[in-house]
Amino acid sequence: MPAWRSIVPRGLRNWLRNPRASARWLRSALAFRRGRCASLDLSAAAGVPLLLRCHPEAARTFRLFLDDPDHRRELRAFLAVLPPQLRFFDLGAHYGFFTLAALARGGAETRVLAVEPSPAARRVLASNLGLAPGGGRAHVLAGAVGGAEGSLPMLAAGVASEHYMFAAGAARPDAVAVPQFTLPALARAAGFPPTLIKLDVEGAEFEVLTAPANLAALQAWRVPLLLELHADWIRRRGCDPAAPLAALAALGYELSHDGSVIGAAAAAAPPLVRLLCRPPRAGAG
Repeated sequence: MPAWRSIVPRGLRNWLRNPRASARWLRSALAFRRGRCASLDLSAAAGVPLLLRCHPEAARTFRLFLDDPDHRRELRAFLAVLPPQLRFFDLGAHYGFFTLAALARGGAETRVLAVEPSPAARRVLASNLGLAPGGGRAHVLAGAVGGAEGSLPMLAAGVASEHYMFAAGAARPDAVAVPQFTLPALARAAGFPPTLIKLDVEGAEFEVLTAPANLAALQAWRVPLLLELHADWIRRRGCDPAAPLAALAALGYELSHDGSVIGAAAAAAPPLVRLLCRPPRAGAG
């Protein structure tokens, strides 16, 4: 790491790196403080009535579900598997699009555990929940999901990258320690097991879906899993992105992309793929 990076805090570097994005964020924050919010009608994209109110900064990200065909397919896949009694784990919640969609479409008994490591993203998520009918039925947990309980060194990407956080690849002085939870630990924190999981954890899905404790929990719960697989990021760490998919298949999960069944090797070939992983039916396997 260059010497100047050890002197200038990472948070300040992130703000200075992209002045245009930083100015946009500040304008959005000021607009929200003045009472302005965005309203997005996603009904056409969702195929069902879906109107979300959100922080102006979140609206930029949420519009992907209007404009991008892959995101629209992901949204429809999510809505297609909502169970009657929704207990939703939104792992890598970011600004909370799927949390808000779950609250809007899941019924009055819906409960959500939204897990997000980024403090900046959590502030926007909290603002969005304050605007949402039933927002009090979602609990936001500061942390990351992984293969073991403890802590995970992470790096903040900053405003130009939507305030995502990533696992630090090596010991770095600008990394921060984030609480890390397994799936069983999250169920204990929530007070309920999930009936649906969304997992979007910037490459850490390898650790999550190869850990024995997490696989045992999935085998017991038999819940649909909406998975974003960052195959290239996994490969850069010297790991096989097909391994977590093979582990799911070994539990009886069926992998599908864009409505078609797909094998582990084929699913892991592109840099990034969004998958619906359906569990085995009760009594099967």
